[in-house]
Amino acid sequence: MRRMRTVGCLVGGLALLTACGDSGDSGDDSGGSSGSGDASSGAAAEAFVDQSADEIVAEAKKATGTLTSVRLLGELTSDGQTIGMDLVASKGGDCTGSITLGDATAEIRSLDGTTWFRPDEAFWRAQGGAQADQLIALIGNKWVVQPGDEGFAEVCDLDSLLEETVDETDNTYEKGEVGDVEGEQAIAIDATDEDGEKSTAYVLVDGEHYLTKLERQGAEGGAVTLTDFNEEFQVEAPPENEVVDLSKLG
Repeated sequence: MRRMRTVGCLVGGLALLTACGDSGDSGDDSGGSSGSGDASSGAAAEAFVDQSADEIVAEAKKATGTLTSVRLLGELTSDGQTIGMDLVASKGGDCTGSITLGDATAEIRSLDGTTWFRPDEAFWRAQGGAQADQLIALIGNKWVVQPGDEGFAEVCDLDSLLEETVDETDNTYEKGEVGDVEGEQAIAIDATDEDGEKSTAYVLVDGEHYLTKLERQGAEGGAVTLTDFNEEFQVEAPPENEVVDLSKLG
């Protein structure tokens, strides 16, 4: 089976979720200050949004980097293909959920260093190349086991996703307004990278200042929300009689 390069695109797209975590060298900001947008947020919230864009970014990086688990929900575009996700992932590499590549879907589970994925027929046809028919016949609706830390396991490694953009220091930031994101008050931070690509990150105003949403503009656009911060979740390994190990099929 050919390497599923689109999965690598997904990981690259998810890495942009932490772009607002780069403190930058001295990126320009609008200089203006937003109101808290919610009087009940209190003095701490007002003090937070009154900071410069770079200062807010630094706090978002620090807070988001402490997450032990999070749910990622949304769609991105990479090389003209829509990539959707609904995943709960932990820093330990455990995860459960699904990704979509256009009209194709693959369920994913990862537990204690072993990853299983169960693609539908459309997925195999899109990614299996000349071997698609053979794979569909051999696997059917079973799970495929994938030991190690490559492929779908990369999607499940929250720690790697949060560290992916540590060295990206050329973004510049400007503050936007405070508004409602999934029922929480968040301040918008507009980012422009060294290539002129634009995105907007939304950082929670109250409590821990996590990144809660990212919107990307342009041909590679999309939006992903982060929710269920640090919530515990369970992953069950598929039954052995429903698992196929491609490495043993010859």
